[in-house]
Amino acid sequence: MKNFLVIILIAVLIGGGVWGYIYYSNENVTAGTVSVDINPSVEFVYNQNNRVTQVNFNNEDAESLGLKSDFVGLDVTDACNLVVELSAKANFIDVTYEGSTLSNQVRINVRALNNANIEGLRNRIVNRLNLYFDENGIYGLAKAEDLTTLTAEAEALDITLNKYQLIIRAESLKVVQTRAQLLEMTEEQLLELVKDYSDKYSKISASLISTLLTGIETIKTGLAGLATLPATIATLREQLAASGLSQTEIDAINDSLDTAQMQYDNAILQFEEDLDELIEDLEEQSETLIEDAIEAGQALIEDNSTQFEQHKNAFRNGNNKQERIDAIHQWRTDNED
Repeated sequence: MKNFLVIILIAVLIGGGVWGYIYYSNENVTAGTVSVDINPSVEFVYNQNNRVTQVNFNNEDAESLGLKSDFVGLDVTDACNLVVELSAKANFIDVTYEGSTLSNQVRINVRALNNANIEGLRNRIVNRLNLYFDENGIYGLAKAEDLTTLTAEAEALDITLNKYQLIIRAESLKVVQTRAQLLEMTEEQLLELVKDYSDKYSKISASLISTLLTGIETIKTGLAGLATLPATIATLREQLAASGLSQTEIDAINDSLDTAQMQYDNAILQFEEDLDELIEDLEEQSETLIEDAIEAGQALIEDNSTQFEQHKNAFRNGNNKQERIDAIHQWRTDNED
């Protein structure tokens, strides 16, 4: 009996260790991104446990919602719900709106490595946000981003929609890679690239992002004409073996190719150094701007708190609660397309 209990204990310890290792590993593997667009525009990077690991505020309204650390560690669905809740409290979502026109829309877009999970996660987020609107009697509509045009463009390139979206997102971050180079990358590589560049810009105020992107374009002029050089060098090296040239001639050409490769590597290194310097300068400017944005957001919430609470309490304690929910559902159905 004692031996049997020892075996059980060992199994539990080993099993716990395995599952603990799997959970820890998943925590460190990026699984995708979720964009939430109202007027505040927020992007979450999440891991394989669906936990938010990184937050990108894409405009000043988003920056006013609070600290990025408020979202990190949350389940990505909960994080999206928090964006909507804070937006309603700050009056970016109008709780007094009565559905006369199409307003209070929330658009959700998911980019993920596991295509099978994209629709499921997107639907969970959309349903959760619409439930928030229902529970608070708000005429609001959460729906998936319309990707019709992007789908057609991806098909024309003969790549998946997910890969195409990651390429577009990478290009919006002004990565050093060209479109041709991005097309050669895997979805995993593209997602890591997006994550890495987003992380580079994470301490820069949303109000300075346009300054950052303009600065990057200026820096990238030093790379003009060099984008295809690595591929050209690789092709030439392959062709040398069957060229019929003497070894002396081949060695001389390889020396020239080595010099060209070194020039390219130095140009990339200079770009990275210039980018780091630009980012450091903008980070210093951002500290006060981010603090001011958060203070402004808190002021908005305080100014609108009475209206928000009055609406919520009137709805929850009123006699026509179900009637209003039914009306919201009908309005939502009429405006889903």
